[in-house]
Amino acid sequence: MKHKNVIIQLDLEDSTIKFAMCRFMVVDSDEGPKLRATASSFGSHESIVSSIRIDEGIEGKVLGGGMLHITPQKREIKACDRSILYGAAPQDVVEQLLANYCAEIGYNAPLVEMGR
Repeated sequence: MKHKNVIIQLDLEDSTIKFAMCRFMVVDSDEGPKLRATASSFGSHESIVSSIRIDEGIEGKVLGGGMLHITPQKREIKACDRSILYGAAPQDVVEQLLANYCAEIGYNAPLVEMGR
């Protein structure tokens, strides 16, 4: 898997998608923090955590969550907001994970405003 630290269940190369919103969570693991996002804004933060634990076997501490606003046509990702149950993911962690991910997939540098 090329992007093992960030997995977004959305085809970011699909230029027919004008805008998408999806929830995400950041969980610490033995290999460092991991960001996982649903394919829609309707999935719950709790279901993402459950999937991380059951499907991937990652039992690390939940660092927080938020929303991703993705504009594939402009190659932009914005991370913001927070999970009601888990709080906002750490700004610096989300910035680093998404900066590396965006550079790998040819997207612009992400805009990260956690807790807003």
